Amino acid sequence: MKQALSGLGRRARALHGRRADHLRRPARVLRFCKHELGLRTFLGHTNGSALPLANLDGANVSFKAFDPDKHLHYTGKPAEPIYANFRRAFEAGLELRASCVFIPGFVDLDEVERIVRFIADLSPDIPSTSWATSHPRTPWPRPTGEQMAEGVGLARGILSDVGFSHLSV
Repeated sequence: MKQALSGLGRRARALHGRRADHLRRPARVLRFCKHELGLRTFLGHTNGSALPLANLDGANVSFKAFDPDKHLHYTGKPAEPIYANFRRAFEAGLELRASCVFIPGFVDLDEVERIVRFIADLSPDIPSTSWATSHPRTPWPRPTGEQMAEGVGLARGILSDVGFSHLSV
């Protein structure tokens, strides 16, 4: 790994990893990239379960639901540690971004609003993305364009930097 990453030389400015749990030894990878290569370190689309990590500059945390029961049903994991870790990472000064799923009938507008208000309580300037997905392994429908516009409008009324994606996988 060190040899492969060292080969980047001065061409790279940052290491953007997908998820810390995909790395065998995230602490070693982050320390090496940050201190030996001088790279900025950022995790994209993490569930936040390992935040904050030493030598990590930032992360994009994906929130699935605010309600503990819905979160547990959707992910199989408790919600509280994700929200607590996001707060700790914010307080530690990490550059944070947030995203949340919007699934009408399950993670509905009320859930999106609760997630957005949690983020805004830390800072309304945390960049956020609301995204809609339809996945063959889930029973929930994809939001319509009108539903997506309503969800994004709700988030934009609370946060200052909100984008959206209307994905289909």
